[in-house]
Amino acid sequence: MPAASYDITIERGADYSLPLVFKDGNGTPLNIIAATFKAQIREAAEGNVILATFTVTVDGETPGRVVISLTGSQTADLDFASGVYDLFMSNAGISYRMVAGNVTITPTVTR
Repeated sequence: MPAASYDITIERGADYSLPLVFKDGNGTPLNIIAATFKAQIREAAEGNVILATFTVTVDGETPGRVVISLTGSQTADLDFASGVYDLFMSNAGISYRMVAGNVTITPTVTR
């Protein structure tokens, strides 16, 4: 299954979170309780430098739901204007690229 495409905007210095719900072709939420997740931001898809690593939390109460997040301290350290991200899920020994897109960082005014 190809990754969903979803571009995100992160405000520098503010907490960031993105809830995502994964469903199968019939609209049934995926069973992801035993899955592991990994999500990163890089300058480019082929880039070697990891610009940020998201915390990924599986919501045990809402089937198929995860939240990717960065703290305000993490976003304050983002010193670039744009990049790319993706989220991988590993479940039962198989890895899936679930979502990917562009990242735009907006600067903060208040310091």
